[in-house]
Amino acid sequence: MYRKLFDSLRQLLFPPTCRCCGRKLLETESFLCGDCMVELPLTMQCDHPHNNFVTKKFEDLDIDKGCCMFVYDKEHEYSNIVKDVKFGRDFRLGKYFGHTFGDMIDSSTEFEDIDFVIPVPLHWRRHYLRGYNQSEIIAKEIAISLDKELITKGITRIKSTHPQSRLKNTHERAENMKNAFRVDTPELFHEKHILIVDDVTTTGETIKSMIEALNSITPAPKISIATLAATH
Repeated sequence: MYRKLFDSLRQLLFPPTCRCCGRKLLETESFLCGDCMVELPLTMQCDHPHNNFVTKKFEDLDIDKGCCMFVYDKEHEYSNIVKDVKFGRDFRLGKYFGHTFGDMIDSSTEFEDIDFVIPVPLHWRRHYLRGYNQSEIIAKEIAISLDKELITKGITRIKSTHPQSRLKNTHERAENMKNAFRVDTPELFHEKHILIVDDVTTTGETIKSMIEALNSITPAPKISIATLAATH
């Protein structure tokens, strides 16, 4: 009762606005206004998982499938979705888009053989300072949509890296992420098909480093990738 009263008062004093254009939302709208939702640059890759997202960013690795929900451009208003989840502690926004993305993946028959979902882990220091892992919020909703288990252990980020966004080029980003992960429980991944989930992919070096760690175990798992957003 008090919760509903509080939510009603909050919406009256601080009416929700579109995360992209800032327009006041209608009662039937969630997080994005109708116009921005229509213009969201969706990739439609879930039905075509052998796409340029996989071939361009992960061409040197043996990836089974890959998809992202929408195209990321840091200069575009749609980047607010990722920024608000990653830095703004907006868990509701992360859950909403994680659930929406999960339903898109689930609607495709291409991902039916996934065994479990695993988010890209944060280094313990960054997790402590931030208080949460934004990729885990998204991954949890995807796991629910796919009716698969969410795994948050078994692989650790052992290197405290610089934020990738602050580095100048692909070489610096690759060096930054070199040997950043350690597989703690190899038997957990043996001959499994895992879906790695991240919030945003630019050069792909973070996921590449994680995959290299997983490929070091024998027998290696089959790996697919899903990121909420990705650059061209």
